[in-house]
Amino acid sequence: MPTTTSSHVVPTTHSQVAPLADDPMRALQRERLDAAILRSLGLRRAYRLSRTSPPCEAWDDLEQEVARAATLLWELPAGPSTLCDDLLAFCAFVARELEVTEGMALTADEEWTRLERLAPRAVAALDAICGELVQARVQSSPVMRALASTFGAIRAHFAVACVVPWRRAA
Repeated sequence: MPTTTSSHVVPTTHSQVAPLADDPMRALQRERLDAAILRSLGLRRAYRLSRTSPPCEAWDDLEQEVARAATLLWELPAGPSTLCDDLLAFCAFVARELEVTEGMALTADEEWTRLERLAPRAVAALDAICGELVQARVQSSPVMRALASTFGAIRAHFAVACVVPWRRAA
C-alpha cells in the first residue's frame, strides 16, 4: 500500500525474505542431506527403468516410507534439532541403500537377502535415534506423533525383514 507525503506518493515495498537460520551450518547440512536423499531416490528410479527382473516389493514400500519421512522432516517447523537431524541422516542412509540395491540388478530373492542383512543394523540405528519418539504417541505434540507414526512405519518394514535372521539366531 503506497503512503503519501505532502505531494508525493511513496510506494512501500514488502519483500518476502526467508528467515535467517539460527545455525547456518545446520541449515547447510540439512540441505545437503535433502539433496542426497533426492539424488539417491532419483537414481533408484533411473536404475529401475533398465531393470529386467521383477523387483522385491519390500524395497518399493520402503522407498515410499522414506520419501514420506523426508518430506515430513522438511515441512516441520523448527523442532528438536538433534532428533530431526539424526532422522534426516537416517533417511539419507536408507535412500542410499535403496539406490545401491537397485543399481546392483539383483533378483527379487537377492534383494530380500540384502534387506535381511541390512535390517538389524537399521532397526538398531533407528532405535538409538528414536528413544524419545517411543513416548510420542502419549504426548500431545502433533509433530512428535507424526514423526513417531512415520518412522514407526519405516521401523516396521525393517522389523519384518529381521524376523527371519532373528529366528535363525535362536
